[in-house]
Amino acid sequence: MEDDVLFTIAWARMPLPREELSMIDRAHRTRPYLLCLDKGNYYYAFPCTSHVYDNNIRYENEKVIIHSRKSTLIKLGELVKLPKSNLESSEIPVGPDYENEIIKKISANSFYKDYPNDFMDFIDEQPYYCEIGDIIEREGDLFIIIGDRDKKYFSVYPVYTFPVQGSVEIRLDGLKFYVDVFSSQKIRKDDDFRYFSQLNLENIGHKKGLLKYFLQAPVVQEEKDYSQFGQLEPGMIISYDSQGYTNRLIVLENNGSDLEVLAGDEDQIYHSFQPMNLPSDISFYYEIVGTLGDERLEQLTELKHEKLYDDLVLRRDM
Repeated sequence: MEDDVLFTIAWARMPLPREELSMIDRAHRTRPYLLCLDKGNYYYAFPCTSHVYDNNIRYENEKVIIHSRKSTLIKLGELVKLPKSNLESSEIPVGPDYENEIIKKISANSFYKDYPNDFMDFIDEQPYYCEIGDIIEREGDLFIIIGDRDKKYFSVYPVYTFPVQGSVEIRLDGLKFYVDVFSSQKIRKDDDFRYFSQLNLENIGHKKGLLKYFLQAPVVQEEKDYSQFGQLEPGMIISYDSQGYTNRLIVLENNGSDLEVLAGDEDQIYHSFQPMNLPSDISFYYEIVGTLGDERLEQLTELKHEKLYDDLVLRRDM
């Protein structure tokens, strides 16, 4: 890999044990990889696929689509050690714009993925820039970049995990976020902020149409007091501390007098959460950390019914 090129793509034999490799069709044992860091006998690499528009990668930060003569999707969620002896083609350099997107998405992933330390040292040394459509985090608050005309400042809107008056709903990674379109602000480009995620601009049009999109979208007309437990809406995810642990509740249904929820530890997957009912008038401190999209909410509601049914059958058979 040339010194001035950070990333290249090359075809290589999958780095699997012989027994596992023999179970894969011979035509599929070789695939493209994004080569990231030369470690002597091997590269740190990410697998790629040509199935760009038919993939099951939900999180925007776990993929980068390189548009060329044959578009390629890089799967940033799965880092492998790729022996150099596995390479079966010459390396093709990745352009600067794609390099920037790769760096900032890996940086965002590192907050919840366990990448090797030497790999992250390499990534942390690489600067990146943010642009229109990116969601950034500054001092715990989220903002979406809507303008980049000024050399010193970004034009931004605040982004919330729950509806606020005058906000527009956006979908991101199976969650709902809310952009406050009546609170335009400026953030200095040299401020201390980090890239958080990005809005898929292909779903709403070109970058230049982002501001127009927000101004024409329907806005939330009335804001509720979500600091009251009984006001929470289906899909809302809250986080709270109890006895030294951080717990989460997912609201499935608000029946007025009580709320049907899934409850679990923040480190658990949502499918392992347990169903329960809580009175709507209880009072405790919590933070709304997210709002599920409709499809995900429906899946977890069906899961609750399955768990309640299984529990009923178990007790009946005891």
